[in-house]
Amino acid sequence: MIKLNALFTISALTILIAAMPGCGNDHPTKEKPSAEKKDSVVIDPLQKAIALFKEGSLPFMADTALMFRLRKFDSLGTNEMKAITKKWLSPDSVSSREYDMKEFFKIDSIKTASHYNAWCETLDVGMTKCANAYAINKIKLDENSWALVWALSTSSYEACPYSTRYAIYITTLYKGSLGETLLLGEYISAGDPPVAMERIMNGKINPDGKINIDFYEMNDEDMDSLPDVEITKARSTYEIKGGLLKILSEKKDNPFKQKRKKANS
Repeated sequence: MIKLNALFTISALTILIAAMPGCGNDHPTKEKPSAEKKDSVVIDPLQKAIALFKEGSLPFMADTALMFRLRKFDSLGTNEMKAITKKWLSPDSVSSREYDMKEFFKIDSIKTASHYNAWCETLDVGMTKCANAYAINKIKLDENSWALVWALSTSSYEACPYSTRYAIYITTLYKGSLGETLLLGEYISAGDPPVAMERIMNGKINPDGKINIDFYEMNDEDMDSLPDVEITKARSTYEIKGGLLKILSEKKDNPFKQKRKKANS
């Protein structure tokens, strides 16, 4: 997708160790990842994960209003996450996705072992402290296709460098089989003063199966001495067909300078 400003990838601000609406033990899952037998009934991990999603409708908007209230949704554990994330669309397009997933699996296992509070005492600046995943909605697209909308949030230890990230994903289902996963919406606030950045992606799933994503990124290279920040905007359109996600268009504006907004007094 859009690459971070070269300067900001200074240690990727500890790889954008980002966001989350709650650091506690959000219902960690203890099930084994393979299909289980219970009362002689085989429970498929994918179907077990899907059961956690509440039905939603179109159009669907993934914006900051949704990202800032993720705790109202059911939590996903490691087994559910592994069941629904098999095929990533353009895996290199999201710089911190792989790192955040690994951090989530690690922290979820620590919570499951009831060692989370003790583990937090060992953390240092810039390290990921909180990682949670949420089942948002399952949305029927047509007779054969569904979309699972879910979220992953991470945040760092309370010190600089700091990072907070909310990411909303869409995973397609076609005739009961798992399709592809795409980043649908995102909010990042991160920095290591005097450098800072903010990124906002708002995604909309339309009734016709098309997805529109608007991208905004602000990079502040030196808040102590420079009067301007750099702004980058982009927009892209995808289409869902047969469980596959296809990009239809992508446009990125040239970065431009803008006066830094004054902090509220």
